[in-house]
This record gives sequence, structure tokens and C-alpha cells, in this order.
Amino acid sequence: MNVSALSSRAIEWRHAWPVRFAHHPLCTRHRNETWRIGRMYLCRGCVSLAVGLTVGTAAVFTVEAVSSAWLALALAPIVLALSWPTWYPRLPRTVRDLLRGALGLLIVCTSHAVFSAPPKLWPVVPVFIAIWWLYRRTRARVQRSRCDGCPELGRGVCSGYQLHAQAMRAIALELEARMEADLSAPGCPEDWQESLTGNPSQTEVRRAP
Repeated sequence: MNVSALSSRAIEWRHAWPVRFAHHPLCTRHRNETWRIGRMYLCRGCVSLAVGLTVGTAAVFTVEAVSSAWLALALAPIVLALSWPTWYPRLPRTVRDLLRGALGLLIVCTSHAVFSAPPKLWPVVPVFIAIWWLYRRTRARVQRSRCDGCPELGRGVCSGYQLHAQAMRAIALELEARMEADLSAPGCPEDWQESLTGNPSQTEVRRAP
């Protein structure tokens, strides 16, 4: 009766791939947070970060660890300060894209420098872990208020999540159809069928007082 984890994930991807990497509401208020390619919505920040990681990974193969360390040292104050969640959303979208790309480059350069000279640069690791922890806490607090003042609040599924809700319904319907097909197959235990239909078997009805 149970759908395998692999099949369940395949069903999820089949219906939810257009919004799987949106990471933001798709309403007018947040329209600048995503790029659209055909039916797929992509988070602009994550795409920019991926570009920075790719460029940085390609670059570190051509530079020495010392150069990576100096570049990371130059980027860190600017990128970390301007990317702080309290004021990051107020910046122009193009500036935020550049900051996310620079963050990807910073991550790669810092990793390259630390792994190339761990005895000297290992103290950087706990510092960045602490910054990441504070960043996540602050970002979560800011994210909770990103829809404040929206006239659609309290009116059911808003326009920003309509496509997400449609995907979830399609996933649920297909999973239910798969389970019903398994239950109607020959040899399926009778109590499994009852667990889905909620109807007692005729034998139990006859036995009831």
C-alpha cells in the first residue's frame, strides 16, 4: 500500500518542479525576487550565489592560497555587512544579485585558503560559523514580516502561493490514486482496504450485534 520513497519523490518533482527553486512568493509584491524561464521560477539570490560559487571554483585553480586569503579578506567586510538581513532587502535588486555572487566567491576563496593552510587559518572557521548562526536567526525574524500589510493576508491561499498549492494538490491526488490502485489489486489484505475507505467489511457488519 505504501508508495516507495523514490516514487514519492518522483511524483513530487513531476508536479512541483516549476516552483521548486522559487524560494519566494510569486505575487506582484515579490516579483523581483525570481527569474522565470518558461514555466520554471528561479530564486535570483540562489542563482547569483551559484554563479559566484562556479566562478570562484574555476578561479582558485589558477591562483595560490595566499591570493585567495587576501581576496577573501577584502570581500568579507563588504559582503557580510551589506548582506545582513536587516538592510539587505532595502538594496536595489541588481546590487543584491552582485552581493550574492560575491558571497559565492567569498565562500570558495575562504575555503581554499583555509584548506591550503589550516594551521594558520583554522580560527576563521568558528568565526564564520558564529556569523552564519547570527545571520540565520536575524533572517528568520525578518522573513516572518515580509508579508506584513499585504491585503491578501487572511483570505486563504494568496496569489503568491497559488502555484505551490496547485502542485501540492496534484501531488496528493496522484499519491492517493497510487494507493487506491494498490489496494484494489488482487491479494491486498482486507484491513488495508478498510483503512483507506473507512468502511467495515461485510463480515464485520454481520458479526456486529
